[in-house]
Amino acid sequence: MRVGDPITFLPDCWVHGQGSESVQARTGAVRGKVVYIHPKGRYYVAEGQVGGRTIREAFQIIPKN
Repeated sequence: MRVGDPITFLPDCWVHGQGSESVQARTGAVRGKVVYIHPKGRYYVAEGQVGGRTIREAFQIIPKN
């Protein structure tokens, strides 16, 4: 994974005061891109468009054993 890579994610943030369940029902998965990766690989930030607005969300990177 690198900054700028395309990614599809399900938002878990609050949009217009509504929870993720209602956002997912309206939009489904969000297509976006990776905009930041923690220097030690602990998490990354994805950015995408929902309802004409840009959202960003952080996700933990879980190492594969």
